[in-house]
Amino acid sequence: MKNPLRRTPWVKEGIRRAEAYAEEKELPFMIERLAWGLGISVKTLRQIYEGSYEEELPKEARESIQNAYTHALASLAEQGMGKSASMATFLLKNHGGYGEKAEESNGTGSVVFVGEEKL
Repeated sequence: MKNPLRRTPWVKEGIRRAEAYAEEKELPFMIERLAWGLGISVKTLRQIYEGSYEEELPKEARESIQNAYTHALASLAEQGMGKSASMATFLLKNHGGYGEKAEESNGTGSVVFVGEEKL
């Protein structure tokens, strides 16, 4: 069977179905719901988002999925600004690569000046 993710209209319908469900139930649009709408695992969805999915997808289908994934991350971030921030924070860390705090430098790295060879 041919991968339905290769059919852009099917992808867009899956995204629309997931968004409509979240809106109808007054829930945040989440990555798990997007995966459900597309009929794929969260792992596969993340691979598509990160560009490491094994199959080549049509550009419009891939970009639609990546945009919907970003929309879901934004929805979680907005949810985290509300009353129940702990679950949204957990999900952003799990799916969005967010950490506890910005990475800090210990100041031991090399300093490189761009164009240094022209001096």
